[in-house]
Amino acid sequence: GVIRDHDVMIDRLHQEAALLGDPDTGALEHLISRLETERIAGRDRLVTELDDPSYQALLAELQEAAAQPPVADPWADLHELAAGEWRTLRKARTKLHRTFGKNPPNDELHELRIYGKRSRYAAELLPGKGDISAFLEALAGLQEVLGDHQDACVLEDRLRELVDEVGDPHAGIAAGRVIQGCRERRVAARAAYPAAWKRAEEAARKAFPD
Repeated sequence: GVIRDHDVMIDRLHQEAALLGDPDTGALEHLISRLETERIAGRDRLVTELDDPSYQALLAELQEAAAQPPVADPWADLHELAAGEWRTLRKARTKLHRTFGKNPPNDELHELRIYGKRSRYAAELLPGKGDISAFLEALAGLQEVLGDHQDACVLEDRLRELVDEVGDPHAGIAAGRVIQGCRERRVAARAAYPAAWKRAEEAARKAFPD
């Protein structure tokens, strides 16, 4: 997850650096180099974990489980399972907005995306046709909106940290221009979120009629 975040941030900053122009481009490239160094260190830690014998043992266990998957309930209704995950997502959203109103905090909004993933993965166990296919498409759209919001939040927070670490006023100016873009993307994602949720809810009514 950490490396994925670095990949997203580095890619985004390269795009921003190309648009800013000097001297902001050079200042931003300095921050990018810091992130790339962090990514290399993170990748080294990841490779060390992957080379550990315990990871190889885990792969063997997963292969065995895939060949003979343990089943807690051989008569489980997959449709009801998917419907249950959707109800959990809907309940989480209701609680979120009852607690925080129309503009919940960033972390809590990101948590809703995690519930959305669970709902989507459960629905993917069903035949992807008709109403189920439309539901999966709507959930994917919701995840994309919330994912864009989260990526903008992560980049903004890390840029603020980097500026404090390097103590370079030129980097601060360049980062400020990018942070403004992050805020605009967050605003756009929050504006798109109600419609994305409405599409998911309408699709769910058809896929899982009460």
